[in-house]
Amino acid sequence: MWFPNAFWPTLLAAILGAYIIIRLLLSDIRRPGNFSAFVMFLAFFIWSLGEMVERLAGPPPDDKWLAWFGAQFLFVGIALAPAGFIHFSLDYPDLLRIKGRKGIITLFYLISLVFAVLGIFNPNRMIIADMEPYRGLGQMIWGIVSSRTYNAYVSYVFAMSLVFMFIMIYRYFRASLHIIKMQISISLAGFIIAVAMVSSSYFVQMIFGGDSYPLTTVSFSIFSLFVLYTIHRYRAFLVYPEEHGNSYEAGLKILKREDAERLFADALKKGSPALAFISTDLSAFKKKLGKDIPAFRISGEKGPDNLNPLLEEHIEMLYFIILSFAEQAGGAVVLIEIKDAMKKMERMDRYGEMLDEFEKMSSSHNISFIIAE
Repeated sequence: MWFPNAFWPTLLAAILGAYIIIRLLLSDIRRPGNFSAFVMFLAFFIWSLGEMVERLAGPPPDDKWLAWFGAQFLFVGIALAPAGFIHFSLDYPDLLRIKGRKGIITLFYLISLVFAVLGIFNPNRMIIADMEPYRGLGQMIWGIVSSRTYNAYVSYVFAMSLVFMFIMIYRYFRASLHIIKMQISISLAGFIIAVAMVSSSYFVQMIFGGDSYPLTTVSFSIFSLFVLYTIHRYRAFLVYPEEHGNSYEAGLKILKREDAERLFADALKKGSPALAFISTDLSAFKKKLGKDIPAFRISGEKGPDNLNPLLEEHIEMLYFIILSFAEQAGGAVVLIEIKDAMKKMERMDRYGEMLDEFEKMSSSHNISFIIAE
């Protein structure tokens, strides 16, 4: 076993992919947006890990069996990628509801499953024809001798990546909130850079030949960094409800703080999907409720779950969180305990604007707002 130059890009891509997968698992993989992202990054992780094993084989002509194993494992990631692309584009940053959505997603998963199995067993060398040495990043390493089926499927993966970009661009122009546009544009920029890098490295080798190395795993790392940025800045994938509807009547209920919290706790007991925006300590609030729900603190202080009402971007984030949560669940109960914070910041004018916005959201998305004053 050795560590050629081409090993290190695959190691970085595998580490970044594993980190994002862990983040998604910790935020509950069963939630819709999380699952589609999980599939896409699982494909990247398997692809990178398989290529990493392939790079560890050798130097050629040694360890050809290990190179074969890595290549077949790698193809499982290639097989999963199109389903991940399409599912993610229809789920992120909120659900894109189109006719036949579930059927389309199921079809892509079935295609991916079939080719993943073919890649594992490789009957009659149907996918991978052979392994042979070639020069990459200044050293001789093992590379795949592809079959026609392999080349056709890689072309399909590339086509689906273009479909992914088309859907995300469509969603960008369809989105009404700046916060959604930012999440889409950041993720899309990373993906376009990744596709451009892979395409150019393949085309350069095809046209000019010579010592060229496909930048696939490097592109995965770049895309992963863009997505990690959106997770850090916009808390992507972290706020999704359970899949059941709101049992409370939509509208605004303005109550005293104790009464508001009591009504909110009652909604939780009845199973309504719920989230809260409060001005007090989050851990104490969740302990009082006896349930870990999505909750954010309205405060001028910095913090991972703090939203500053003086920042336009944070107010948009608050609206985005509520709307995407309610859309996923078919409604929601939302506790708002922020009047005191607004008073301290002398921004009661902003508070009035928010109440007007909540009124509009309640009717359009079946949201029951409980306003504590």
